[in-house]
Amino acid sequence: RLYQASALLPHIVSTLRAHQGPHAQLLQELFATTLEGAHDSDHLGKFEALLENAVDLDRIPDEYVICATYDAELGEIQSEKDEVDAEIETCWASAAKDLGVTKEKQLKLEKQPHLGHFFRLSKKEENS
Repeated sequence: RLYQASALLPHIVSTLRAHQGPHAQLLQELFATTLEGAHDSDHLGKFEALLENAVDLDRIPDEYVICATYDAELGEIQSEKDEVDAEIETCWASAAKDLGVTKEKQLKLEKQPHLGHFFRLSKKEENS
């Protein structure tokens, strides 16, 4: 969340600087200048660069994982994980076909930390 807020700071600063209404000068002095200073390359800019290089931003918000390119071993683990995910997807499709139901709507694939992956057969009236 800090990364998301940090990434929005330039937009907030530009909005504050564009404000021409009452107290515009005060808003610029108190907030725009301070926020601009916090977002420079010595402060939050370094934080953003670290996160962009180390965290796989494409997987957020589903997963928070270190980027597979960060370390060769992580790349291998990610490949194995992708293979297992593909196997799970195949099992899900096979189970739906065997049961004569549709994936996503009637046979749901769910995941919980303490249970792992599991299928849940929903009622026909349940909305997706």
